[in-house]
Amino acid sequence: MNTPGVAAPGSLEHWHSIVDHWSEREPEAAFVAELRHLLATGDVQRLDEYLGHPLEFGTAGLRGPVGWGSGCMNEAMVTRVTWALGQFLRSRAESAVESSRLRVVVGFDARPDSARFASVCAEILSGLGLVVSLSEAPVPTPLVAYLVRALHAQAGVVVTASHNPRGDNGFKVYDDQGVQIISPWDSGIAQLMNEMPTLRALERHALYVETISREHEEAYLTQLQATAYATVPQLCDGKWRVAYTPLHGVGCSWVERSFKQSLPQVELCLVGEQAQPDGAFPTTPFPNPEESGTLDRLLRVAAEHDCDVALANDPDADRLAVCLREEKGGFFPISGDALGLLFADACLKSTSHPAPVLVSTIVSSPALDALAERRGAVVERTLTGFKWICRAALQAPQFVFAYEEALGYCFAPARGQTGVMDKDGLCAATVLGRMLAAAGSGAALLEQLLGLYAELGLFGSFGASLRLDRGPAPLAQMGQLLQHLRSQGPRLEADWSITHYEDFMLDAERRPSYLGQQDLLRFDLTRRAVGSFEPRAARVLVRPSGTEPKLKLYVHLQSDWDDGLGYSSQLARLQTYVAGLRDAFFML
Repeated sequence: MNTPGVAAPGSLEHWHSIVDHWSEREPEAAFVAELRHLLATGDVQRLDEYLGHPLEFGTAGLRGPVGWGSGCMNEAMVTRVTWALGQFLRSRAESAVESSRLRVVVGFDARPDSARFASVCAEILSGLGLVVSLSEAPVPTPLVAYLVRALHAQAGVVVTASHNPRGDNGFKVYDDQGVQIISPWDSGIAQLMNEMPTLRALERHALYVETISREHEEAYLTQLQATAYATVPQLCDGKWRVAYTPLHGVGCSWVERSFKQSLPQVELCLVGEQAQPDGAFPTTPFPNPEESGTLDRLLRVAAEHDCDVALANDPDADRLAVCLREEKGGFFPISGDALGLLFADACLKSTSHPAPVLVSTIVSSPALDALAERRGAVVERTLTGFKWICRAALQAPQFVFAYEEALGYCFAPARGQTGVMDKDGLCAATVLGRMLAAAGSGAALLEQLLGLYAELGLFGSFGASLRLDRGPAPLAQMGQLLQHLRSQGPRLEADWSITHYEDFMLDAERRPSYLGQQDLLRFDLTRRAVGSFEPRAARVLVRPSGTEPKLKLYVHLQSDWDDGLGYSSQLARLQTYVAGLRDAFFML
């Protein structure tokens, strides 16, 4: 938080100014007392820990550990960001009358402080004269994204930390299109956070707070069913079993309702100890379906009940992980790129658009481009994140499907429906269930994926990184490595050659706004054939991490499909080439 005063940074006078400023805006009396005690004892180190490293308003909002101080999620932080959002929305209104009609949709997940933070948010916005549609219970994030559009609201807020560790929470913001915010929203709100008046100067009440109704929820499910039906209209006769877990999140009742409406012939086999919302996450402290071990319970249930597929939503139900049965009978998770390819093929088969548009990120698999070329479709690439993906989708009237490799999927709404302009794990689960019922079995669904690889070639997507020690020296070293790649390229073995190079720090004005400037390098490679079914092409992308002192490498390898080997075996064979490329790009 910016504070007035000219005292020397780090001095007690400096901290007096900061603590005075913070205390007038801190609702926790116990924390104010702690700050005063630290001032009295001259504990500058502890003061710095509490107030010296504030959370930054970043990707669509705030996210961090729950606790006291400017570097944590707490009631003071929620009050600041909510007041700033309300002021930002009022500044966009063209008249006082219009300002009085502004509406914000507010939802929350099942984490321990989420309901309280959402109530604070609603009361602050109501005190500013805005109408608030507030959920009574934990809800999926896609519901809020949908209701912003359906209710013609000016913004949406979800108090959620999604799949972050159990001690975190967050504040996600949607704009008036129901899309995660970008500039000038994020920069404007961040600036206004520094201008919040004292707590005494704030009005806080619930006069304009309304409840998200059952009818609103049913409208969301209706459009979801319409979208899923439009994607996969025909089903086989039969019965199927699907293992499912919401990872202690909010998804279970919604998936049950959706499957009951659309797929009564599918029996859901739940991971019982993870089925109910529980923000303490007793069985999985890091509830990210991409993390090793997180889906172990799901896979056991799938095996015990002889299920066709296994599905997992993350805790706020905007992502979906899918596990298919291997040829040998066991289950394995397929990558976000592989599932994106399956979904894209289904959408292209069902669309009537003459030149349908698919959207994905620059770091996702080039398999999508190969599929689009075969199907007469167009691929738009964006920077990472659905705040960019959905902006590209909104600009494409013939948009049919979008995804990112981190298990996020967005389907174009059915004709006449409002739809969700964000990733939606509930819609993805319903579409996948219909794809299973249309294929006839889990094995047939896997065959569809393998058939795509037989047609297009096998694509494997892998990640690698180079972690450096913290401090200024590692940052300089990271910059030097990127500069070396820009000037001289990677130290490739003789059988690899570069066919295309692009630096996304350059020529941003020639690209669409959703593929703007970023510290990202892309290299397309080909490889001379040295044996059957070895990698023949690669796409490698390099960028610095935004949160840690490390360089990240995205490696997409392509080879011919081998009918004599299983899918997992072929991917494992491709993965053996990743280490060599990592060494080549990081000059190791």
